[in-house]
Formats: sequence, C-alpha cells, structure tokens
Amino acid sequence: MIYPIEINQRFGIFPGAMPCVFIKTGNGGTLYGEKGKYLTLAERINNETGRFVCVAANPVEEECNLLDEVSFLLSNFPTIDEITYIGNSNGAYVGAQQVWKIEIIKRALLINPPLMINFHKTREGAECFHGELMMFVYGDKDPSFRFFELLSTIKNESVQSFFVPGADHNFTGLEDKFEELIMFFSRK
Repeated sequence: MIYPIEINQRFGIFPGAMPCVFIKTGNGGTLYGEKGKYLTLAERINNETGRFVCVAANPVEEECNLLDEVSFLLSNFPTIDEITYIGNSNGAYVGAQQVWKIEIIKRALLINPPLMINFHKTREGAECFHGELMMFVYGDKDPSFRFFELLSTIKNESVQSFFVPGADHNFTGLEDKFEELIMFFSRK
C-alpha cells in the first residue's frame, strides 16, 4: 500500500475534507514509519473521518521548519483552511515550539516531546499559541515524564497535559492506545 499522493518522499497525502490532519513524525521518521504505522494511521483517519491527511517525514539531516512545510503544502493544496497538528516525539517538540507561528493550526496534539531539551523554547511556543487547544500527552514511562510538572508553568488556558499509564516513549505494547489517542483527536 502507498499514499494516493506522495511528494518528494517528504509528504504522504490522503485527500479529503477539512480540517487537514497534519502528522509530523519523530526524528528520522519516514512517511511510512516503522511497520507502516503512519501510512496505516493516515488511511484510517481518512477512511473514518473523511479528512485530508498529510504525513510529513522528519529527516535527521535537516532542521525542521514547520512554517516552510505548511507553506509548501498550501501552495500545492490551496483549499486547506485549517490544520489539526499531530506531532510525535521530535515532531511534537517541533510543534510545541513552532505551531503558534501558523494561524491556521487550531489544535495541536503533542505526544512525548522531549522536555529536557530547551524547555524555555517549548514553554515560549506554548504560551504564544492562540489556537483552540494544545494538548501535551506523555507516557509515564517516557524519559521526559520526570519533567512533566514543568508543563504546569505554561501560562495559556488553551494548553492541557495528560499522561498515559504504562506507556513508554514508543507506546510499546500500547500501540492501540497511541492509535486511539490520535483517532480521538482527529475526529474533533
């Protein structure tokens, strides 16, 4: 199985209705993910919600500029008028720091972004966010979970934080919970 539209091995797309669900993979993540998890997830979101879904790779050798990525997406799909952002690991870290710069991103689900690296930038990005909801979710076995309380220092009513008992950084053995979380957020 492949994406209906693939652009430069950077974007995998399932066309559909708005809002667009934009999934940013972890550091070094491809469009497909381990065992095709992102492709399967994107197809499920599209099939069950009818939403336009874009999965964005996260090459190790490049620093992610989310504004450039979204601008590129909009230049190819100008009917996109709202984005629900979902980031995993480094994709969540990038989202925490950059989604506030992109007005059409109204909601952001940030799964296990590293908190021990430049937390001041994460806090600044979260405090500048003017969308409806920015949700941080951590597994209580994730290395960053020991810094979970730092999230309470973020001053923004739109920011929420939750944890998933028993989940590690990759939701090992709890992949169904990972998928349920993303599906729940994609339906809103």
